[in-house]
Amino acid sequence: MSKVLKDIYWQFAELTGYRYWHLQDTHQNWYVQTLVELQPGKTAEDLQQWFKAQNPTQLGFVSRHYRSLPHRFCAAWIARGALSELPADLIVRFKLGLPTNPNAFYPLEAFRVLQGQRLKNRFVRNSSALGVPANEVIGIIDDGIQTTGFLGTGSPRLMASWDQNSLTSSGSVAPRFGYSLLSAVPIPKPVAVSHGTLVASIAAGAITPQYRSRQTLRPLPAKVDAASIAPVMTVQLRQDTVVDTSGGALAVNVLDGLHFMLANLPTQAKLAVNISFGTMAGAHDGTSILESAMAELVDAMAGRLEIVLPAGNSRQAQAHARFELHPNTSRELIWRVLPDDRTPSYVEIWGSLDAKFEVTLTSPDGRHSIAGVSGSGAAELKSGSTVIGALIANDQPASSMTKQVVLVALAPTRTVGAPRAPHGDWKIRIKNTGANNADIDAWIERDNASFGQKSKGRQSYFVEPNRTRQPQAKPTALPPSVVAEEGTLNGIGTGSGITVVGGYRLSDGQAAAYSGLGSSRVRPPDTHAPSDESALLRGILGSSNSGCGVARLSGTSAAAPWHTREIVNQWVALTNAAARP
Repeated sequence: MSKVLKDIYWQFAELTGYRYWHLQDTHQNWYVQTLVELQPGKTAEDLQQWFKAQNPTQLGFVSRHYRSLPHRFCAAWIARGALSELPADLIVRFKLGLPTNPNAFYPLEAFRVLQGQRLKNRFVRNSSALGVPANEVIGIIDDGIQTTGFLGTGSPRLMASWDQNSLTSSGSVAPRFGYSLLSAVPIPKPVAVSHGTLVASIAAGAITPQYRSRQTLRPLPAKVDAASIAPVMTVQLRQDTVVDTSGGALAVNVLDGLHFMLANLPTQAKLAVNISFGTMAGAHDGTSILESAMAELVDAMAGRLEIVLPAGNSRQAQAHARFELHPNTSRELIWRVLPDDRTPSYVEIWGSLDAKFEVTLTSPDGRHSIAGVSGSGAAELKSGSTVIGALIANDQPASSMTKQVVLVALAPTRTVGAPRAPHGDWKIRIKNTGANNADIDAWIERDNASFGQKSKGRQSYFVEPNRTRQPQAKPTALPPSVVAEEGTLNGIGTGSGITVVGGYRLSDGQAAAYSGLGSSRVRPPDTHAPSDESALLRGILGSSNSGCGVARLSGTSAAAPWHTREIVNQWVALTNAAARP
């Protein structure tokens, strides 16, 4: 491969001077968290030696944890100005964490001062979960996890934990991922419920979730099962990652969290990790850098690691369009971007590597338009000297090894002291300029906050004439819609070796109307688990943060931990069966 494959969102960040990531400085010597795929036969230590060879420029460093591992995927801290200069003989592609907190961009000069000092987190050593069998372990990677809420104060079940916000951890092995370079996130005010605690309590609560629904497809679970006493590991994601409504900042922090858990996992023990997060956009071909990194870990653990993801809740979000274009024909999509959106909005248009197409973006009032062609390059839409919209084409993107993409990006529709993008119905026209038919998929990226987070984004969507939004029954007199419910699976859940869970109602067994689907081009969910009690009683009961109350979590974020719990129960049952004479 002749060049390093670049993250399309990094390209937009550079085009806009990181304005929409709150970095108000054009200085090139800021360190940025980056997820890297290395060339076959290369290791993280090879990349570290390359960084050292660049002295005295100090282009970056590889997180210490990865330097002794043979894996091809690792996290690195790379100077912003060096990202375009990475060596293709070492690196296949890279993905930015894209944090929203400017403290995550660490100045080069300060790093030079600190590099000779011993930087460490507040670490509490805990060699084992005392009195708890450690053969089957439950892992939770999420936000706002209050372990006292579902485990109890001082519970010996907590085998290892790492809070990426406060830089504190416990376990047998301390994390060495460079997070000491980040400022600790201020502790937020106590909240009654949080996404992470609800997820963790469904997967590993000391009492199994009980239900008020009288009609169930299965008997109510026992109050105590194997997962109720299984040891638990937790990783709390960076808050500036969680508040990124697109989910694009997940990759680095999630991979670091997985490696932390594996480093603390006892020899021969099994680990089932629940990650109730995801994205809506992406190539959906299973080759994104995070999907590939997770698949590498699953393969390396040879049956001792199970990663569980939700199918996503975008089936009815009208965020996916798919269609076929004959040569010299075009299709227009109407993209409704809402007012008062404090975050950027994105559409990713994907085609095969040999497809040739042109994309035109027109503003709601029809007065402004930009055009770009597949391949490589960028077109800018400006307000004065500020970029408020862009088309970025990349025929070799870091987020896919089988497809090419054109990214349509818009600035927030609500800003303070800066130009904003107009809200309304933007028109995206895609024209096939090649000689062959082209299969096109367009995905709008997620723009809503997770449960318990203050929302700054507003989800945009595709609309079509003569169709109401989210109809209860699709009209039969109209031609089939290009805005499809099919292919709405979690954008980081299409790879191999990962278990993806959809949701259904306990009352009647019907699939949840929001649960993401596969298609002829996208793999389906592996299984389904309860995500609602009934059509009226939404959600699954879980623990509040106080530990003395309950709350409800709806969506496939609730279905995934239910299945994670079942995985551990099945592991224990098989172990017990094998031990019988």
